[in-house]
Amino acid sequence: MKRFMNIRTLLVLACCLSLANMAVLALSVLMPTALPVMAAMSLGQGAGFASFAAYLLAISLDRASPKGTSTRPQGMGDGS
Repeated sequence: MKRFMNIRTLLVLACCLSLANMAVLALSVLMPTALPVMAAMSLGQGAGFASFAAYLLAISLDRASPKGTSTRPQGMGDGS
């Protein structure tokens, strides 16, 4: 159960970072001055990379979990 909470936390973190990234990018589109565009380019890249890394880590933890403790539905992606 502990591993499930870690994976779920990573997925929530990835989603929250993606939403924050989208807000910064939308702000730069709505206010196309220098500061919001620079923030979108620098913060957006960092948050996007962190979100993608958290998502990949959650996938790798889920794939590496012992059979029977995975959070995946049965019969999906395990060859059965």
